[in-house]
Amino acid sequence: MVSASGGKAHSLQAPTGLNVLSGAASSWSPNGKRIAYECNRPAELGAICITSPSGGYKRQLTSPKNEDEHPSWSPNGKMIVFQRYREGAGVGSIYNEIYVINADGSHLHQLTHGGDDEAPAWQPRN
Repeated sequence: MVSASGGKAHSLQAPTGLNVLSGAASSWSPNGKRIAYECNRPAELGAICITSPSGGYKRQLTSPKNEDEHPSWSPNGKMIVFQRYREGAGVGSIYNEIYVINADGSHLHQLTHGGDDEAPAWQPRN
C-alpha cells in the first residue's frame, strides 16, 4: 500500500494467526499512522484489523467469525465504520448492515437494521 500523499510502499501485516485478505478493501487513518483492512483466519470469514505502515503495531478489532468488510476511518481517526454480511431467517435472506467501532476495538455499534447497506464511507463536515 502507498499513502495517497505518496511515499514508500508498505505490505500489510496481520496479527499472529490471521491473514490479510487478498484484494480486500483497506483505509488509511487521517493522520497516516494506521491502516484498517480486512483480515481472516483459514476457514473463517473476514474481520477488521489495523496496523501501522511499518507493521510494528497490529490489532484485530472484530471477530473473523463474521464477514466484516470495507473499513473506513472517521475524519478524526477515532472510529471505523464497516459493512457486515448477515444472513436472515428466510432461505436466501442475505443482507449487509453497517457497524461502527472505536479504533481501539471498543464500543461496537450497529448503525443500520434490516437493509442491504454496503461500502460505508465517512464524509468530512464542512
